[in-house]
Parts: sequence; C-alpha cells; structure tokens
Amino acid sequence: MEIREKLLLLGPNRRCEQTVFEQQFVLAPAELEALAVRLPLMCAQLIKVPPFSSGGFTERIQPAFTGDGQALGALAIVFSAMALALQEFAGHSVRQHGYALDSAGNGVWVWFEYEHPEVADQASELALRWLAELEPALTLPVHDDSRNADRATQYREFLALAKELVLPRDTAAIIAAARRLDVPCQKLEREPFIAPERKFRVRRNGMLKLGHCAHQHIIDGTFSLSRNAHLAPLLRDRVALRGGAFPSACSIAEVRSGGRQLHHVAQGGARS
Repeated sequence: MEIREKLLLLGPNRRCEQTVFEQQFVLAPAELEALAVRLPLMCAQLIKVPPFSSGGFTERIQPAFTGDGQALGALAIVFSAMALALQEFAGHSVRQHGYALDSAGNGVWVWFEYEHPEVADQASELALRWLAELEPALTLPVHDDSRNADRATQYREFLALAKELVLPRDTAAIIAAARRLDVPCQKLEREPFIAPERKFRVRRNGMLKLGHCAHQHIIDGTFSLSRNAHLAPLLRDRVALRGGAFPSACSIAEVRSGGRQLHHVAQGGARS
C-alpha cells in the first residue's frame, strides 16, 4: 500500500459540512486479491474487541459487503469506520465518512470526520496498523519511529492523547446552538488557529469565537472574555472574591441555604 497524499479539509468542504481528514491510498494487485477474500473474516475479528464492538461500527461497515463487491471500496469503508470508532471510543463526537475511487482503478480517496487533526492522524495510523496485522499481505509504509512501539503501546498513547483533547460538553452545546442559529463559530484551539497561552483556563479545548466582525465575542467555556475580561482574575482568586475585590457597583452577597454556603454577585449592593 502506498499513501500518496494526506489532506485536512477545514469547515464545509467537498465531502461534507464538517472537518475532514482525507488520504489517497494505492494498493498493489496482490493486496487487492488478498483483501477480496479475507476482509469479511478480518471484520469478524474486529467486532469482537473494543473499540470496534459497538453497534455503530457494525452498522457503518455493512455497505462494504452489500455494495458492488470491489475490494478497494470495501477496504475504504472499513478503514474509515475504524478511524471513527477509535475517535468515538476516546470521547470525540464524529460521525461522517466515505470514499471515492480514482480513475486509475487501484487507488481510492478515503475520508472521515475529525475533531482534532492530531487525533485524526493517529487514528488513521492505528487503523491501518490494525488492518495490516490482520492481513499480512497488506504492506504499510515504513515510518521513522525510533521507539518501534507495538500496537498495544500505540493504542494506549492514542487514547491518552485523544482523551486530553475531547471537546467539553458545554462547548459542544454552544457550537450546536450556533449552527442552529446560523451564528459563525470558530474553535480557537483547533487548526488553523493557535490558542493563546493562558495560565488559567475555564475549559480546556473550550475557547470559541462567536459572531461577525465588530460583534465577535471570545468565550472560554461559558465565560465571555470579550465582555468580562476584568472579572477573569476572580475565577481563580477566591481570596479576592471573598474580600469584595470587584469593580465599583458590585458586591458579594453571602447566602446560606441548606447548610451550604453560596456566593453570588449582587448588582447595587448585598441582598439576602
């Protein structure tokens, strides 16, 4: 197998409305012949182990065995479904995948949705390695990896990375709401942006830019940095919070309810 090209398609693109990781594979005739015979058995082995034991993976690979019978297309479906399953198992919300055969006949463009590009790249490498171990006739490009890690180690490293980069639920909800309302929304901790270095974060992976032009707002989790930057230090400075270190016209009211001590900001003086 030869991997001729890798592409990151950002935002709405020729494949779908989501960010897409796309690769061009070219297989030798001997590899295609082996896959035509062995691919159903390979899938039967895959669905017995996590992360491929979920019903979602089984449903996604069904077209591989009910289509035109081409081994190249079947491989593309199984591979892209594996890449999605690996990301989903780590907590990423991704769903779309597909492929397009090239005109030469021995090549295929395979694509799948991703949420973070580094996670997508590692999911792709791990899926290919898994397939190559199930079918020795499938040869992969040799990577310059001095560690020479086995697949189990590579899988653990993938999960550790992917789980650190999961989109927070509140951030995912804001993105979904912005799409419904047709409000521009950009993830500032994803390519092509470089997230600003901050010692304190409300939500890791949760910095967004919302809106148009002069009406844009940057939020960290559910906290607006554009409107409330002067309050940001209070998110981590509890001493200042209790001491009333607020801008003028703001004070702290202390409320006791059910034995629990709560703090809230009361505009124009303390309330009980």
